[in-house]
Amino acid sequence: MERVKSSFYNETIDEVEFKRRCPQFEREVEEAFAGWQRVDGELKKLSSYDLGCEDLKQFAGKFKKTVEGLTYEQKQRLADMLVESVEVRETDTERLVKVKFRFDPKAITSAIPTVRTSVVQHKAEKPLKELPHHATW
Repeated sequence: MERVKSSFYNETIDEVEFKRRCPQFEREVEEAFAGWQRVDGELKKLSSYDLGCEDLKQFAGKFKKTVEGLTYEQKQRLADMLVESVEVRETDTERLVKVKFRFDPKAITSAIPTVRTSVVQHKAEKPLKELPHHATW
């Protein structure tokens, strides 16, 4: 756009050519500005997400220290408060455990912008023949 203006003022192009080129470059400037605004918005979301992740890491660290100091009965009550049920299916080669929480993790993660909500399953070799009735944390 600046070149077009400069060419017009230096009389390299005439007024007709200047008027023909201006709208084209104005659209490009507007599109570039809109693109910059989108990128700026995404960067703000990302920085907000990073801050949220950092807060979550700090919370998780404090929570872990607190849980480590609890008695078995306190841990059991905490698990009962958070977990509705646990299903265990096993084959000769693997064990699949599904935990059903008393709250909806997807509702929480969907409230946070740009968070990945996919479910991850980890397969491990079956180390035990039977699960203990009461397992400690």
